[in-house]
This record gives sequence, structure tokens and C-alpha cells, in this order.
Amino acid sequence: MLARSSEGEKYFVKLDYDKSSSTPWAGSLSYADDHRGVFTKLVRGLDHGRIPRGLNLYIADYYQMYRFADRLGFADICLGRGAIDAKVRVGAIHIVDLDNWLIPVNTRRTQAMQEYARSRHGD
Repeated sequence: MLARSSEGEKYFVKLDYDKSSSTPWAGSLSYADDHRGVFTKLVRGLDHGRIPRGLNLYIADYYQMYRFADRLGFADICLGRGAIDAKVRVGAIHIVDLDNWLIPVNTRRTQAMQEYARSRHGD
């Protein structure tokens, strides 16, 4: 459905696989936002059980993403969430560490949930 949507041509799927067996090891979904001028990695998944020890697909993926986004004409590249140290090693210059909270609206302990969120978030 995503590929057939009006935005479908802006999404890119990347697969990393073992060339000798054609077994997929990892995949990612990215979005090219021409309006904002940002190429963004939305999600990445790895099959850790299949990846040989010592092979760092994160670093290789960031490098390949930089090159691909550059070929498309993007100067601003969002590497997605997490793995901050690896992203700094490959050149990330603006880091935003996210802290997300979901407070159930239909709980009988609303006050307790809000107090917990404030205590963890520092508000």
C-alpha cells in the first residue's frame, strides 16, 4: 500500500544480504522529503543471529546511506534514533536524544501515572 500511495516514490527500502547465499541480514526504510530537503532513515531491522561476528552493518549502512542521499541531492540526512556513538563516529553533528512517554488516558491511576512521568522527565 505504501508503494502505491501518492508518496510511494519517496520511500526507499534497502536490504543487506549474504551474497553467497542471498540470505537477508538487515533491512531499512527511509524517506526522501524534497520539501524539507531531508533524507530520513525511518526504521532498521537486523537478524543478529545471521550476521557474522565482527561485521558492523550499522557503520556500513550509515556510509551507504550518506552516499545514496548525496546522489539524490540531499545535504541533510537524519540517521534515525538510537546508536548515538556510532552516528557520531560517521559524522553526525546534531544529536537529539528522545525520551517518549505514553500515559494511558483510561487508567484509574491517572494521578500516579502523571507523577511517575514527571519524576522521570524532570518536570
